[in-house]
Amino acid sequence: MAIEIKIDTKEETQKPSNIVKVYLKAKKNLDGSIAIYDHDDIDIVLIPQKVKILTIPKGREGDLTYFSQNKFFDFLRKKGLIDYETVQGGNIYGSLEAKLSMPPDDENIDITGPILIAISEFIKLQKPFTTSKDYKKNIVQNLFTNDPKKTTELGEIPQGPKKGSMDQRMAQYGLQYKYLYQ
Repeated sequence: MAIEIKIDTKEETQKPSNIVKVYLKAKKNLDGSIAIYDHDDIDIVLIPQKVKILTIPKGREGDLTYFSQNKFFDFLRKKGLIDYETVQGGNIYGSLEAKLSMPPDDENIDITGPILIAISEFIKLQKPFTTSKDYKKNIVQNLFTNDPKKTTELGEIPQGPKKGSMDQRMAQYGLQYKYLYQ
């Protein structure tokens, strides 16, 4: 579903030339909230009626998606769109939510447009980075493949009288003090 946002100029003589089109995988729910599914780790739900934005982890990645959620809310804070002190855990496992910034003098301002533009900017910025699924895949791949740049042959390691970080002449931590107390 494509959502088209129009930002009109205040002068009536000009044609509205400031039209911003945002293409997101989104749907509008029955309660008026907008759910956005473009991000690889999290789903973003904009709830204009409650002046709130909610991020929900996709799948069973609840603990691993915190960093994506943190980056998202930090991005919105830098844009001035959320009150950063209101970021808190939601009632869904692994979710985070925050209150949107509203001007104190006028509560009838439509905040949907600027928030959707900021969300699309964030998603475009995050596309080149690896997601948690890619990270897990890379770890498994690195464990089971031998990269010649990262491995050495056993014979190439020079021998020496002392190797490693643990000195065998030192007693274990608890045992070296046992004779002090006798």
